[in-house]
Amino acid sequence: MGIDVFALVADWAPTVAAYREAGGSGFYWDYDDQPYFTEHRLPGGKAFLEAGQYYDLLRPHLPERLRQPADAVFGQVLPCAVGYDWTAEDRDDLAADAGLDGSGDIIYAFRPDTAAAVARSPVPWEELAAAAEEHPVPGERLAPAGTRAGMWQVVDWDSFHWHASAHLASVTDAVQAGRGLVTMVSI
Repeated sequence: MGIDVFALVADWAPTVAAYREAGGSGFYWDYDDQPYFTEHRLPGGKAFLEAGQYYDLLRPHLPERLRQPADAVFGQVLPCAVGYDWTAEDRDDLAADAGLDGSGDIIYAFRPDTAAAVARSPVPWEELAAAAEEHPVPGERLAPAGTRAGMWQVVDWDSFHWHASAHLASVTDAVQAGRGLVTMVSI
């Protein structure tokens, strides 16, 4: 499955203006060497979409002391087309600041202060890895209740960790640059 994911580490005000002027994400798709954002390619493919499902399957095995900090971070940066109850409701500061409806190809967009808040949230990686080892996600394809038939799931911790870590690294890059972050998908 051809899924490309891009993180735009962006100067916030010009990105909001470009988004507003384009009426959505066309500012990116039609860009020609825009100086106000730097593009970083993130891991894509089918496993990118599966990361949210993997966490949702691991989550019931986590004690509350791990679940709360993990939800706070993963609810912001994991793709969650199914709408899990741990997913943050509004992850699109770009659309909000531009006064437009969200764009289907934007996974999440953070103002600089939102990116900083996400970056400050600790992820208990070692304890999550131990829980994943103790409660491995089944290696079969299934359709969780309330989803379309044929949905898949991530079958290993390493794939989940790689995808989630890459997203969090782009958040850190944005914070270190004092910029916002727009993460987009192309299918």
